[in-house]
Amino acid sequence: MLSGVRTVHLVSAPLDMRRSFDGLLASARHLGLDPYEGCCVVFLSRSRQILKAVFGDDKGIKLLCRRFEGSCLPRLVDDLLAPGVTTISQAQLLMLFEGCSFEVRGVARSWRPTRLG
Repeated sequence: MLSGVRTVHLVSAPLDMRRSFDGLLASARHLGLDPYEGCCVVFLSRSRQILKAVFGDDKGIKLLCRRFEGSCLPRLVDDLLAPGVTTISQAQLLMLFEGCSFEVRGVARSWRPTRLG
């Protein structure tokens, strides 16, 4: 789904959700993030009912949107958000777009083969 995306950044400050490609791209670059360089930047509306993710590849910019009808994202999103920009995994992003509730207690270490000998 997010081919070419290396990092996902969740922006804590609410953004005007009337913005489209150019406005979101300008907001991302203002934060020092470049969707053309493998960053996916996720913006939330003040009401927590709308998510917009902007990311790019060699063919152009992509915009992924989700509006939650009659509800909003779980309040645990606030636990993820630090002031400014928070880096999350692609799995966490997909869970947010599904409206799932989750808690990160820790991240598994990378597996490395044991040395024989």
